[in-house]
Amino acid sequence: MPSSDPETTARLVELEQSLRRAGAPVVDALAPGVRFPEDVERTLGTAGLAAPAGLVSWFMWHDGLRGGVLAGPSHTRSFLFWTPLSLQEALDDRRSRDLGHE
Repeated sequence: MPSSDPETTARLVELEQSLRRAGAPVVDALAPGVRFPEDVERTLGTAGLAAPAGLVSWFMWHDGLRGGVLAGPSHTRSFLFWTPLSLQEALDDRRSRDLGHE
């Protein structure tokens, strides 16, 4: 049975609080997280991937950006060099990179 990692979850909450205190616009653009850990496991499983507890925590924290990566002004889409992808966007990106190596 999949589960999230409490330590990772706590660190992600701390990260979000720090970003909010710093006024980072990306915080307001973050989408809600995946509701159930089983959903993360099932989605990753269809791609032949495992669902480590830390990764489950990540996508339960926030599942990318509201409306997807391309939505909204660019300053809300990233923080430094990090662009928060949804679980599906991350899998799509992985597939496109894998196809590029064939």
